[in-house]
Amino acid sequence: MDNKTIIKISLSVAMIGIIAMYIFTNISLNAISIAEASNFLGEKVTVKGDVSNYRLSKDGHAFFTINDFTGSMKVVAFRNSNIENAYNLKDDQKITLSGKVQEYKGAMEIIASKIDS
Repeated sequence: MDNKTIIKISLSVAMIGIIAMYIFTNISLNAISIAEASNFLGEKVTVKGDVSNYRLSKDGHAFFTINDFTGSMKVVAFRNSNIENAYNLKDDQKITLSGKVQEYKGAMEIIASKIDS
């Protein structure tokens, strides 16, 4: 094979890879139960549930608990995450939440990246 053919093949494979990465990173996750979320430490999950214990800190961070029939988990929506819905939540409101599961002070929590009502 000549160099031009190899370059064309390489560029084609690279473009296919870039397109595949774009598609896979934008696929929405299926919602899991809150009890299952702790099995995904360090990973992004999507859960559905009801809001409780909502409070907004003086620094503009939203803290609340999300509950479903399997349990509950604390949630933090940091001010710099630009989640507008985090500032309009009410206790007992049903939401779908996406975020990363982390451990903080021995308890599991979700760092919110998206909240839908």
